[in-house]
Amino acid sequence: MNDEVRAAVNARLAQKGMTRADLARAISKTPQTLTRALNGTEGGGTVPPLWAAILEALDLELTAHPYGSGRKFESLFSRDEIEAIEHMLARHHTLIKDFPEIVIGFFYRTLENLPRKSTTKKETSQFVCRLILGRLMQDIRGMTVCAGLAYSTSVAAIAASIFELAFELIFLSRNEERAKEWIIHQDITKSSSKMGERIENYVENMGIHGKDKNDLIQKYFEPYRIISMAKHGNPRLQRNLNLKHDISNNVSVIATGPDPTDSSLAVIAFSMEHSLSAALLALSFFFKEFHSDVSDEVTSQADQMVIQLLLLGRQYPNVVY
Repeated sequence: MNDEVRAAVNARLAQKGMTRADLARAISKTPQTLTRALNGTEGGGTVPPLWAAILEALDLELTAHPYGSGRKFESLFSRDEIEAIEHMLARHHTLIKDFPEIVIGFFYRTLENLPRKSTTKKETSQFVCRLILGRLMQDIRGMTVCAGLAYSTSVAAIAASIFELAFELIFLSRNEERAKEWIIHQDITKSSSKMGERIENYVENMGIHGKDKNDLIQKYFEPYRIISMAKHGNPRLQRNLNLKHDISNNVSVIATGPDPTDSSLAVIAFSMEHSLSAALLALSFFFKEFHSDVSDEVTSQADQMVIQLLLLGRQYPNVVY
């Protein structure tokens, strides 16, 4: 047994909040036996000689990682890529990891404490919107994983999906018949509404008209337009990230590895700021429509998070194409 395995066991104990005595009881061993094994002292658990010879002959070593975690992170990328990713995470941890987790936690808390009785009779709309909220939480987690590995175009593609789901929820929350159509919808090539229609419907329901209406529509649609360029592989966006084009030979090469450059980080920041804001808007709207008796508190907290996102996003260069 090597020090790496022993260290992994000790780290796992701390993560699970277990003591060595707890582990000893779980495996029906004495605490003394377990301590010898984890300290590497005599009689503390060694690799059988045959297996030691096999591993040595093949230049292999024993490792330990959480069950189901698959390949080690180190096996997915080169050492240079790992160092670049770790450097980016260290500099921008609040944006890439902490804040999305705060938003996810807010979703869980508010939905977990959801009042049993709705303040509206739109049962189908509420059912559909709860499904969409679940999908929003899933996409935010997926976006966070991609951001943590510096895959900026993947972050933007998921962010576009979050935008669409957020305004789909707002659109369907006020239309019971369209929600019923959403449930039985068979044509997978056709959405229940276009994105522009969703945003315009939201703004009109706020009672805003004229120039103010057009300005607000643009406020929501412009970030979505930019983020969607990554979703559809727009070459103008790709050219600024990871696509190199050789005109003389008419060859395009797309880098498949992570991209922790400043331009890539700008796309991650822009995508996360605006998509998380859209998700929080959808959550607020859900409570306003179906649980208006507690919506003020939820909306107030969501608005504060949106302001924090705006301030956080200002630390990064904007993305305009």
